[in-house]
Amino acid sequence: MDGFQTILKFFMNRKTALGYSFMALLTMGGERVFSLVAFRCPCSNENFRYGLVFLFSPAFVLLVIGYFLNSKTWKLFTGCWVNPRKIFPRGNICHFFYVFGQITLNALVAPVMWLSVALLNGTFYECAMSGLKNPAYLHAICHSKSAKCFEELHKVACDKSSMPFSESDELKRTLQAQSQV
Repeated sequence: MDGFQTILKFFMNRKTALGYSFMALLTMGGERVFSLVAFRCPCSNENFRYGLVFLFSPAFVLLVIGYFLNSKTWKLFTGCWVNPRKIFPRGNICHFFYVFGQITLNALVAPVMWLSVALLNGTFYECAMSGLKNPAYLHAICHSKSAKCFEELHKVACDKSSMPFSESDELKRTLQAQSQV
């Protein structure tokens, strides 16, 4: 029984670290499942929009969920109506922004984890940037490549390019490396 108490005490003292670790594992698993099940790069000129939506939409949803699941959010905003002096002691608005900043920092943990894992994986970024039609970017990435690079960069992300394999593979590795920097 003493051993159980010790283990329970250990976990209770480290519940924040364990919670963040669990959230990190959940985010990594969710990103992996999301990219395998739902994500298919369209290999068209829509790659840029499609990739960015898959990169940032889940992060935004996680941010909103982070705000909703934080009990301080509800205390802060319902407290504004019930007793404004508690939120703004002596008319000081800084306390409100201090508490809101704490809430925001806690809510940002999951979206930042999502973006980190998604960028390290590189799939969404690779799809998005292969569809970017910025002339300066195209010249930089297609420098010393065949003329087909400018027309077929959007096909590189899904291995449907008619460029030589070495060029296509180099472009793909370049895009993945960019996402990890």
